[in-house]
Amino acid sequence: MMIEEMKLQLIYRAYYPISITLSLITNILLLFIMKTTRSALLKDMQYYLLNTAICEILVSASTFLAQCRPVANKTTLAVFCYGPCKHFGPNTCFFMFALVQASVVAASFSILLSFYYRYRLLQVHVKNARSHKKTIAIFSLLPTSMLIFQLFTESDFAVVEAETRTLHPDYDYTNNSLIGFSNTKGVGGTISQISISLGVYSAPFIALYYKRKINKVITSNTSNQRIPVAYCKQLINGLLLQTMVPFVVYIPPFTYVLVSQFTGHSSLYAEYLLNTLGSFTAFINPLLTFYYVLPYRRALCKRVFKYFPSVSEEGTDITTYPAAANFHRGNTAITKV
Repeated sequence: MMIEEMKLQLIYRAYYPISITLSLITNILLLFIMKTTRSALLKDMQYYLLNTAICEILVSASTFLAQCRPVANKTTLAVFCYGPCKHFGPNTCFFMFALVQASVVAASFSILLSFYYRYRLLQVHVKNARSHKKTIAIFSLLPTSMLIFQLFTESDFAVVEAETRTLHPDYDYTNNSLIGFSNTKGVGGTISQISISLGVYSAPFIALYYKRKINKVITSNTSNQRIPVAYCKQLINGLLLQTMVPFVVYIPPFTYVLVSQFTGHSSLYAEYLLNTLGSFTAFINPLLTFYYVLPYRRALCKRVFKYFPSVSEEGTDITTYPAAANFHRGNTAITKV
């Protein structure tokens, strides 16, 4: 095993436990604030924020369990898995790797779904729980299809290992589970790559498209808005930043893997970097939600840090519930934000 690989393994043995701990803390805290805080400005938006939080928890959990790094060969795609999944066999690691890819795309699409909902809300103003579930189900089709295609892509692990050992004889083959796709240029592999590429590359452009449409609506109908314009713009800017974070941290290494599959050349550092950056957003997005969603930010300051900022914004009434309350009217305390 190369000295560089030994050093990287030591670094990532520390990184993954820290990453999942931060992700679980921030996302569970967000779920707690969502449950104990009600805002007239958010209303049904919580369905979509909840969907994003669940997707991010799934990203961090699957990334930790797999701890995988892809190695692009000439005809195969090898995946080294160092996580707990290796103790349950290669098929478990194969499923976890596919789940990592699908959950990252699902998390990105969940933020796009929030954009779509905000745009539809400004136009229609009428939503119900059934329509929310239907919309979320439609948007989940691409990540689900991507997961299915990956699971049914040709995956002869012996073929993958043989080519990987030939091209990379100095890699560590003892402390991990080696899985992968034995025919990346076949029908299943091609469809899987196209699905992943659509999810990764299209998200920022779709977000920019809806941002322009939303800004056009709120600037042309300011007199009829039920939601303060400044508040709406702040929320949209937060959603845009959440969409751009994966664009910045995930697309470069993912592009490198695609190029490596055609050229047959790979870099050890780029291989480790891909999965790391994919999990990075799992604890960054909840922090962005806290900052850009004003009722949650103020509820966090008051309930967790025991500090109530003096910043005020007209129309941002929030209702904060005790943690153990059953949401009865008698248990509420109205706070003017």
